[in-house]
Amino acid sequence: MSKTSSQLNWYVHPSIIYGVVFASGAAALMYELLWIRTLNLLFGVSSFAVTTVVSIFLLGLGLGGYFFGRQTEKTPTPLRLYAWIELGIAALTGLSLVAVEYTPLFSGLHALIYNHANLYILSLVRLLMTCVILFPATFCLGGTVPILCKYFIKKDETLGSRFTLLYLLNTLGGFTGAIAAGFITVRFFGTTASYLMAIAMNVAIFFTIRACRKISTAPPEKSEDHAVPDRPEPPKRNMGLALFISGFIALGFEIVWIRVLTNFGSGTTLSSTLILSGFLLGFAIGSVFVVRLIDRSKNVLRLLVACFITLGTAATLSFLGFGMLNTYFPDPFISYKAMLVESFVGFGFSFVLAIFMGTIFPLSVRLYAGTAAMIGRKSGYAYFINSLGTVAGSITAGFGLIPFVGIRNSGLVLISLCFLTAGYLAIRLIQGRRLLIGIAAVLLVASCASIMASNQVFHRLSAGSKELFYAEGLSATVTVQEITMLSETYKTLNVDSETVASTHHTGVVDSKLLAHIPLMLIDEPKRAVTVGYGSGGTSHSMLQYGCEVIALEIERQVIEASREFTDLNQHAETNPKLQIIIDDARNYLANTETAFDAIVTDVTNLKYKSNPYLYTQEYFEAMRNALAPDGVAAAWVPLGGLSFSDLKILLKTFQTVYPHTTVWYDYYDATGFLIITGTPEKMLFDFEKVHQRIQRATTDLESIELSDVYSLGSFLLLGERDVKMLSAGSAVNTDDRPVLEFTDLDSYSRPNQFKNLEQLLASQNEILESYYTFSSSDEEKILQALHNGRTIMNGYISGIAP
Repeated sequence: MSKTSSQLNWYVHPSIIYGVVFASGAAALMYELLWIRTLNLLFGVSSFAVTTVVSIFLLGLGLGGYFFGRQTEKTPTPLRLYAWIELGIAALTGLSLVAVEYTPLFSGLHALIYNHANLYILSLVRLLMTCVILFPATFCLGGTVPILCKYFIKKDETLGSRFTLLYLLNTLGGFTGAIAAGFITVRFFGTTASYLMAIAMNVAIFFTIRACRKISTAPPEKSEDHAVPDRPEPPKRNMGLALFISGFIALGFEIVWIRVLTNFGSGTTLSSTLILSGFLLGFAIGSVFVVRLIDRSKNVLRLLVACFITLGTAATLSFLGFGMLNTYFPDPFISYKAMLVESFVGFGFSFVLAIFMGTIFPLSVRLYAGTAAMIGRKSGYAYFINSLGTVAGSITAGFGLIPFVGIRNSGLVLISLCFLTAGYLAIRLIQGRRLLIGIAAVLLVASCASIMASNQVFHRLSAGSKELFYAEGLSATVTVQEITMLSETYKTLNVDSETVASTHHTGVVDSKLLAHIPLMLIDEPKRAVTVGYGSGGTSHSMLQYGCEVIALEIERQVIEASREFTDLNQHAETNPKLQIIIDDARNYLANTETAFDAIVTDVTNLKYKSNPYLYTQEYFEAMRNALAPDGVAAAWVPLGGLSFSDLKILLKTFQTVYPHTTVWYDYYDATGFLIITGTPEKMLFDFEKVHQRIQRATTDLESIELSDVYSLGSFLLLGERDVKMLSAGSAVNTDDRPVLEFTDLDSYSRPNQFKNLEQLLASQNEILESYYTFSSSDEEKILQALHNGRTIMNGYISGIAP
């Protein structure tokens, strides 16, 4: 008589299981990073939006582990269930991706709620939409490890080592997936192709298990030294606490260290991926130590308490040693080599801490499970409790600790939690515990006292600077520093390690011209948008044209810091025509129902955090869709700090959306930036009309010595035909292929603006006079201004000061 499928047992060789666990972990981390990218574009990159995505992902893993852990005790063929779960992950991810990327279902609903509901309703809708998109696939992802635990772990004496081996391989796979998605697949193949690669891995796992399985009619193998009870063995007391705390500490430290290291590093995809990879690799290495000890240790609980104490001590030493970054890197990185060094320093700090974190979870699971009986159910519950801890740690650190008590005190809280947990477990569970309790208490007091006494500064201070403002916001650390260099004293406004505004002359020119150039091309502008408030200088200059201004700023503390720049912004925040909106700029422009006469994007670093997504084709399309029919788009573009090929990519991307693109450059001040504008028709600079328009802004223009209409007109560097010819053949920076996020890091922050300027001048073939409308009496003046500009720029290129 033939056996039914429920009576058949599936077996595969252990080496296949090892490969499957590794591949499953790689796919899971790829999904996490890719979904963060995708949903950031849909919901924005505000702290609330990002945390919602991460929390739902982690919670889905935990609930899936709990549910499928229970299901493993009801199936005689866990490997068969696992294979179908992997196929389900692939199918559910594919369906969610199609719904988000290729249908208006979620984007349309989000736009409707965005414009017709308050923040609380919007946040609730985002939460529900994220659940619908992420939860099905992540729920299945969470079940993979408990199911494999049920299949793989049979004996009490190897429970600890076998679980730790699964954890090790899964985490190493996660490390590989993070490296792949962060450095390789998105860069060379795109986001959609990266999804397909991860989906293909899940499908490959399904077919690998189906192809390599051996089917037996024998009853399921049971432990050799015990009978499986009807109910799971009661867990050791307080191990649930250890599982929750280990997750809380891990995500809490990750959030804190990412914030600290971003203050010193570049904040690029390179550095953030290295920090995440450092944690994952550290977790894996920590489990390597555990796998050798866990089954041979006579007292696993003592080992767990010692690991908590060691983690607290290592974290303390890391915080105390962080001052070396100010010693060795006193100024912002100025080269690719320095950026790499700083990124790997971030990797090293996260890696060392994670080694000790990686020992705690396997030990806690070993103690919680006790025996291999019903290990699927127990491991699933352990993952669920640990996931709750990770969610709580992420939310508490990001929204509670850092904004209210600061980075240093947040670190103190997490360090203290390590020692207090060790002491609590020792008091409740260990006989002869006085020595461990004494060690934990002494180290707790010593750690807190040493960190408090160190007066550590967890952000970069420029040499010879005076700090005027400091605040740790939800998304970034904001500072204002007063710097004296040679005989000049000026202020800088810094977000993390990036200077976004300055009272240095070129910084002032930067903020003001970004308002004047687009607005002087418009008759009677009524509404304008500036992306990024910064010092408030651009907003103030826009207000001079009598229009209503919306300033989009993602970090509220930047507004507070701008009060240090009243000479520049003239208290713009008090002007009734200025509305400051704290929101993700891309999210606002993609969903607003208001039409604007001008939209300008002021982003000072194309590779910092999510800034590359403010220079994609889709973002420029969102700008265009939010413009009135005769509206003007403008964007700040660095002239130096990027290669000429990157500059051509940027121009090509903008010109793809705005065929009538022109490039402007202030040659008087040798600035390191360009302003590109997109107009609905060919740009015509009517000297008489422009002269009338700027009368209202004469005082503001005079503050940067640029009230001469002929000088302003002569800043035109390239016309639309030159831009088209120059950028022909260049790649387009898109959401799916954000090439500017990865390319030419060797030029990052390199002062090569005059080399790029030389190549731009060599591309100047059009007769620029065709872009001007002027009277015969003005012809000589404009031609002279154009000649002077060319002479000055050639002087910069040849190294001769004008």
